[in-house]
Amino acid sequence: MHVGTSGQILGAQAAGADGVDRRIDVIATAMRAGLKAPDLIDLDLAYAPPYGQAKDPVNQTGMVAHNVLTGELVLTGPDALTEETPILDVRTPGEYATGHMPNSLNIPHTQLRDRLDEVRTWVDESVGERPFVVMCAVGVRSWIGYRIVRAAGFNVTMLSGGIQTLRAWLGDRADAVLVKEKN
Repeated sequence: MHVGTSGQILGAQAAGADGVDRRIDVIATAMRAGLKAPDLIDLDLAYAPPYGQAKDPVNQTGMVAHNVLTGELVLTGPDALTEETPILDVRTPGEYATGHMPNSLNIPHTQLRDRLDEVRTWVDESVGERPFVVMCAVGVRSWIGYRIVRAAGFNVTMLSGGIQTLRAWLGDRADAVLVKEKN
C-alpha cells in the first residue's frame, strides 16, 4: 500500500492466490470513502476460521501504516541496502544459512532478549552510531526483534518485507550478493 504523510491511501498492489482481489477491492473502497490507512485497522471484515484469520491482511496493513505514521516503526526498503549495511537477522540458523547479507549478525528472535549483550558488542565493534536493520523472512519476526532492540535503546530500522522482498528486489543478483553457508 502507498500512503501519504497524512495517512491518505494513495494506492495498493498485492500478489498472491485466493483472496488478493477481495483485499484490493476493500482498499479501493476505503480510498473512495476517504478513509486513511490507519482506519483499516477497525474494518470489520468477514471471518471464518477455516478460511481466514481474525486480523485480515487489510487490518494488518492499517496497523503497519499507523506504526509508520506515528514513528513507532521506521522501515527501510530493500533498495536502501548495500553489502555494508549492518543487518540483525532474526531468522533461525537454518534459514540464515540459505542466504544472508554479508554484514549481518544472526540471532533468532526467540533468543534476542537473552543475547542483547552480544548485540551491544556487535554495535560497538562493527556498527557504531549508524542505524542497523532488523530482518527476517517476511517481516513478522523482524517486528518482534525490532521492538526488542529498540526498547533496549538501539538505533534501528526494519526491512520492509524481509529476505523474500530483498531476494525479489535483487533478482538475478541475489546469488551473487547473499552469502550462503557451506555444509
